[in-house]
Amino acid sequence: MIRRVFALSYYRMLDLSQTNRAALEQHGFISIIDGCGVRIFQEDSPRVITLFFDDICPAEAKLKLDDRDLTLFTEEHASRIIDFILAFNKSQTDDMLYVNCMAGISRSGAVVTFVRDLYDLDLAQFEQDNPGIGPNPHVLQLLEHCWSKYPD
Repeated sequence: MIRRVFALSYYRMLDLSQTNRAALEQHGFISIIDGCGVRIFQEDSPRVITLFFDDICPAEAKLKLDDRDLTLFTEEHASRIIDFILAFNKSQTDDMLYVNCMAGISRSGAVVTFVRDLYDLDLAQFEQDNPGIGPNPHVLQLLEHCWSKYPD
């Protein structure tokens, strides 16, 4: 059961994945990579998913960055995250979920905020674990919207 969630930067997650192999076998990981970024984890598993989308809102979806189209967070992304969270939460021993995006602030902040609300996690502990987050409103709203469609 998820009891704590952490929003990390890309480089903190990369370091964790390389220096703490035991964590990879004990905890859950959602890795959010920019549309042109490099994976941290080689493949998805029951403990790891990687998604590719940029830190943008719908009004910015037609913008380009270095001649590349930006990738907007979609309902498909939201459903993958929710399905992963629900499956991971069924474990009796796993209690920590790590979520990364590039800076560990916006996209990962939205996901950890969603998890906090979904499982009514301790607010003081959550704020201590995630002091600098600023959730991307589009990501958080779409997660909440997709969650409202899930059967009870």
